[in-house]
Amino acid sequence: MLDRKQFLSLAGLLPLAAAGGAQAAGPSGLEDFCTLFYRQKQVRAAFERYVAVDYIQHSNGMAQGREAAIAVLEPMFTRPQFTAIPVSTIGQGDISIVMLDVRVGPDIRAAVMDIFRWQDGLIQEHWDLKQELTADQAVSYFDHLRP
Repeated sequence: MLDRKQFLSLAGLLPLAAAGGAQAAGPSGLEDFCTLFYRQKQVRAAFERYVAVDYIQHSNGMAQGREAAIAVLEPMFTRPQFTAIPVSTIGQGDISIVMLDVRVGPDIRAAVMDIFRWQDGLIQEHWDLKQELTADQAVSYFDHLRP
């Protein structure tokens, strides 16, 4: 099992973490965005406050723009069995990374990294990486990634 430093090094993220630790400040709205979007599941409020209208989405199958993202994400986030728990955040300059423990009911769990590029205080661009976890992996997968 990799510890946090080894993981960040292999992922090419160690320079970002070294700049400010696991909870590096990054863009000023990152923590509030995480609270509104992931923790409180207020998709529209988070996106209207922190996402540019001409938001660029790099996820497969998703349309471009803020309203298109809201249209896809609101139904997902309103499902009671869906959770996306921020485990750690890393930020440097205009880039921030949110590491998530995503669960869809009791049987589906994944590690997700949302990567955002900020411009003028708003999220302008998004990429994500996903890895589905087996039940055995999920037991301790995030232990060394928490700050």
